[in-house]
Amino acid sequence: MEPERGVRAGRAAVFAAACVLLAATGHVLMSGLAVPGWMPAAAFGGAGALGWLVAGRERGQLLATGPTVGVQGVKDTWS
Repeated sequence: MEPERGVRAGRAAVFAAACVLLAATGHVLMSGLAVPGWMPAAAFGGAGALGWLVAGRERGQLLATGPTVGVQGVKDTWS
């Protein structure tokens, strides 16, 4: 069943906010360096867009966790 656009947008926004806050907190705690101000905004946009794409149906834990760990590894490699 396709969720309404409002529900889908809400899910995407919560997903993006949680991802950005956890990633920024982890970055600060692990590296001791501040996160540049533009980075959370850009990450929120990217995570929100990804969240919108995948919010159409329920995903399992493995499918949700796997890409999250992969993206975190890429982010840590590039920063």
